[in-house]
Amino acid sequence: MSGRLTQRDDNLTISVDLVDVKNKKSLWGEQYQRKMSDLLATQREIASAIAEKLQLKLSGDEQGLNKRYTNNNEAYQLYLKGRYHYAKRTRSDVEQSIVEFKQAIALDPSFALAHVGISDSYAVMPSYAYMSGREATPLAKAAAKQALQIDPNLAEAHAAYAAAPYYDQSWSESEAEYRRAIQLNPNVAANHYTFALNYLLPQKRLDDAISEVKRALELEPLSIPMGANLAGIYIYARKNDLALEQVKKVLALEPNHVTAQIWMVRTLCVNGQYGEAIAFYENTLAKDPSSQGLTQILGYAFAKAGRKREALEVIRRHDELGNKQFVGRYEVAAIYIALGEKDKAFEELEKAYIARDWGIARLSVDPFVDPLRDDPRFKDLVRRMQLPE
Repeated sequence: MSGRLTQRDDNLTISVDLVDVKNKKSLWGEQYQRKMSDLLATQREIASAIAEKLQLKLSGDEQGLNKRYTNNNEAYQLYLKGRYHYAKRTRSDVEQSIVEFKQAIALDPSFALAHVGISDSYAVMPSYAYMSGREATPLAKAAAKQALQIDPNLAEAHAAYAAAPYYDQSWSESEAEYRRAIQLNPNVAANHYTFALNYLLPQKRLDDAISEVKRALELEPLSIPMGANLAGIYIYARKNDLALEQVKKVLALEPNHVTAQIWMVRTLCVNGQYGEAIAFYENTLAKDPSSQGLTQILGYAFAKAGRKREALEVIRRHDELGNKQFVGRYEVAAIYIALGEKDKAFEELEKAYIARDWGIARLSVDPFVDPLRDDPRFKDLVRRMQLPE
């Protein structure tokens, strides 16, 4: 299927063609002249026509084509804008996504996917240290619960409710919710992706996590966060060469995406390329010092490169920032580990545990904390997180 859409003011011209690639035979083609306000109805019309031409055998009530998440075109447009901002992952974009989703809900309170959008936005914040897990996760779960009340069979809502199981150690419930989500709709890329990142990875099921993210990328091959985090899972699986290869591919698609940048710095560090990691930051990322994830990994690179003064300066700046806003402590612990100061590292890990930093759920697999693994304090922390050793 190929299509083309042009817009002039409120007028849409949509051309769609369906071709059998085996014999290059045209099966169907149509052109639609519509108003922007008719976009939702037009999408359904096109989907139904294609299904008819392909003679699809659908199960149940054909909800894959006929399910209507909202009948409000403006709410739908706001939802799409929210997803656009959410995918960019900067603090301002994620915060803007919540604004867009809430505006969509104001127009259609029964728009379950918009509630899922709010849940997803809050759930992702701890991974970038925009909020603590202790603060963000209840907000994410409340929005997901609202979506489930509206539509108990919405796959995305089940996956949203499963996110961040490290917050209250709801690991078994999380797995059940993710499996329910995938059972309801196996073609939602984000559900495979978050299942890998939030459950399989912390549980040390690394091969399964890699498989799930690869499945997600088959469904959504140009997703920068998914592609970048596949590099991250390779790091956790100690497949450092694959991690470097993967993150380079992602950066080639979108050099300025914060997620790809973070994993590039991390990947260079695990490959022992500390000078390259520092140079990458200074040449590419220093213009945006607001990203805690980037500057904290820079501190780790400084420490491993023997530049103790600069590493301590990164910690000092984050301590100062912590007087004004939430600051993730897990990465600060990694800097102290690189400096050989284990006692201070454990002090920071305890703070990360209390705040439910995103990184704390990855204790069992994270190579940056490897020097602490034989310490009884580390084993106790893993036990309290109910993670496998």
